Amino acid sequence: MAVVVPSQGSALFIVVSVDSPRRGPLAVESPQMAPGSRIGPYEITGMLGAGGMGEVYRARDVRLERQVAIKVLPEHLAHDHDARQRFEREAKAASHLQSIHVARVFDIGEDDGSLYMVMELLDGEDLGALAQRVGRLSVADVVDYVIQASAAIGEAHAVVIAEHFERGGAPERAIEPYRAAARQALAANDFRGAIERSRRAVLCGAQGPMLGEILRVQADAESWVGEVPECARSARHALDHLERGSATWIYSAALLAVSESRMGQIDT
Repeated sequence: MAVVVPSQGSALFIVVSVDSPRRGPLAVESPQMAPGSRIGPYEITGMLGAGGMGEVYRARDVRLERQVAIKVLPEHLAHDHDARQRFEREAKAASHLQSIHVARVFDIGEDDGSLYMVMELLDGEDLGALAQRVGRLSVADVVDYVIQASAAIGEAHAVVIAEHFERGGAPERAIEPYRAAARQALAANDFRGAIERSRRAVLCGAQGPMLGEILRVQADAESWVGEVPECARSARHALDHLERGSATWIYSAALLAVSESRMGQIDT
């Protein structure tokens, strides 16, 4: 996983699905694809980096005339059944995420035995490189980055929870439409809609991690519409049902801390 800070605007913080350990392009002795080569309908224009499960290239979609990022499964894993399944699962899971903090997946395909994933190309700087260049980030920036990164990972965690409950019984299937609608409303900045659908999901009897994830979405929406005490209450309850230390737990803890701080300011 690589974290990129966009070059324009600090409000959008992106977590990109690129397996770690991540290396710069100079660390790859013999790239699998050279500039000018083609994979499917995409023309490679340069290399962005590499990790344990693939090399990532800058490319041009010749059909839509847009710049994209392409992750290609390494040649030595091209015939590895488990590696191919993992690669495809990653692409499918990432394509279901609707967070503004996660790079979008546009396509997946295979060309002459090479499996590839097409993603949104981000114009920005790797967070590690930024930290090295700046020397020390401000506390405000660090808090902002951690909250946004936690939100992104929390969205991914929610997809895993949804897939788990899809294999469950009727109660979970009854709750899932409200949970999905709440997340979609939150992604569309329909905060009132997210709150309403989250509360309906809770009333349906959600339990365990799913309840915690629903309450986290509810707290997030409540914070946006200024329902500060309600946000604190929802975040506090979410923490009771989430795995301590998980990304969603950390994000809920951050929401609770921010809301309690705002309540303290209001009281004074």
